[in-house]
Amino acid sequence: MSLDDTTRATLAALACEQTCTRMNVAFDMGQIDDGLACLTEDAAWHRPDGTLAGRDAIETYYRERRQDMVVCHVLTNFVVDFTSQAEATCSYYSTGYLNFRAEGAKLPVPMPAPGVIWRYTDTLRHDGSRWRVCDRRPVRLMEGTA
Repeated sequence: MSLDDTTRATLAALACEQTCTRMNVAFDMGQIDDGLACLTEDAAWHRPDGTLAGRDAIETYYRERRQDMVVCHVLTNFVVDFTSQAEATCSYYSTGYLNFRAEGAKLPVPMPAPGVIWRYTDTLRHDGSRWRVCDRRPVRLMEGTA
């Protein structure tokens, strides 16, 4: 059975969306190695406080992050565009929730209002076996008022 071009493009777009989702969920859950597996070795994350250049820098960021943080990113409105057969951009909204767990406290923690809404544009590259994020560019659209 042969797949037509539209079906192949739809499956590739879904794979890109899943890569972005899996990466965000893994980092939220503290599964750093799983999140890093979604990135290319030379990935760049352009954060408001500076660029994390390379998977090692991104790993250091997550390993040094506060352990009492409970983070949840709700991802919506995915749009995937292909710049070539091996490169794509995936744009989506991320609504972020953040709270801190008291020492020894168990989940759930109280749920605050959303702290921020970002629009991410992730560039993905196909490495021959899977799609991986090679560039992340967030734009802060809205902030909660405390």
